[in-house]
Amino acid sequence: MAASADLHAELWRAVQIARLAAGAKASAHVSVLPFRRVQWGFDLVTCYGMDREFYEPQPDGRPAIIAPVIEDGDTIDLVAIDPDSQHVATRLGLGHGLGFDALDDARMGCCALKLVERPLQWLRDPWDVGRRRASLYLFKLSEAPRVLAGVSECSFSSTEFAERVWSLFPPSEREDDEAPP
Repeated sequence: MAASADLHAELWRAVQIARLAAGAKASAHVSVLPFRRVQWGFDLVTCYGMDREFYEPQPDGRPAIIAPVIEDGDTIDLVAIDPDSQHVATRLGLGHGLGFDALDDARMGCCALKLVERPLQWLRDPWDVGRRRASLYLFKLSEAPRVLAGVSECSFSSTEFAERVWSLFPPSEREDDEAPP
């Protein structure tokens, strides 16, 4: 892994590439992703690792959407999202998901939390200030029971996704006909 990666410089470069593509209308993905809510960009990347869980920028790589992984208010990693398959790879292997900072607010009842199934769902709608709702995308869905501990209410991007998440909770934490937190 590239522990010496300059995450801010890599993100800035990717943002500049995306803005140039938006000006040239070079990609259908540019038109459907907002620039205002989260900084994101494009780069060419090569994924590697057992499950292709890591990536590096490479001039002969595949196009990917690059977004910051923010925890405790800091950019701790970057994520590369394949625009077609929505496969996710991280630059350094750090972090738990996109929108992770919203968890503390959700635990304190300051915002509603919506767990989304796909990374581009999060990128399109990371938060809604008016409704005080934040979205969360987890890199590993298996972490949902631990991550959602203490969250009193959580909605989901679909009923099928809610059922998948609910199946991860131990039976002792489930009540009949009740959705996850």
